[in-house]
Amino acid sequence: MPFPPIELVEFPRTVIDGTAVSASQVRKLLAKKDLAAIKPIVPPATYQYLQEMLAAQAQSASVRTTSSELAIGEL
Repeated sequence: MPFPPIELVEFPRTVIDGTAVSASQVRKLLAKKDLAAIKPIVPPATYQYLQEMLAAQAQSASVRTTSSELAIGEL
């Protein structure tokens, strides 16, 4: 059985102010929760995903804190 043809599509890197945007750069900004710096260098769908991810993490952390406080009677 012959294999189907494979087509390679290479996208040019996004360049902002003469500097190529890298995933490493975005991850560093994400670790700092710097969404304002991330917004202009990622596609809108990626930005929305990252916003939702950080919001879910914040909510999860809030739930864990509340659960811990209930467990040790701090409320």
